[in-house]
Amino acid sequence: MNLTRLMPCLDEDICDEVIAYPGHYSRATTIDGEELKEYDGRTNTGTILVGPLESKVHNAINSALLAWSQQIEKEYPEVAATLALPGVSPGLETYREALSLLKYEEGQEYVWHVDQPYDVTQSGATDAQNRLISVVLYLNDDFEGGHTEMFGRKFKPQ
Repeated sequence: MNLTRLMPCLDEDICDEVIAYPGHYSRATTIDGEELKEYDGRTNTGTILVGPLESKVHNAINSALLAWSQQIEKEYPEVAATLALPGVSPGLETYREALSLLKYEEGQEYVWHVDQPYDVTQSGATDAQNRLISVVLYLNDDFEGGHTEMFGRKFKPQ
């Protein structure tokens, strides 16, 4: 069973608005001891989407997530009841992180990673938080090279 899907989400006009968003783009950083340093695993730049455009994009993502949930429920009815499907599972409350915009120039990358945040407990153990869904939106498709890989499948916008 593979729950990864390509779902329509943003129309071309919204994509153009997001591409033109005037955010401050910078490299990702990590804390190394007491100093902040650029994260080598992600050479692209990024910013956080805020304001009215964030609401417009968030609403479009919610609509796409609902369509995804309904599609999964239809394709896998025997397991749908055991899954937490946004908009379908009764009583499910979801949280979303801020919308990050990432820009890639030729040769830049975001190395293989897991979209699963974790906390370190007082005892020093890691306490994984369950991320139910990761959403990746491509805003354009006018480039060569590059792709997103999830669960052994490679995706490229069309």
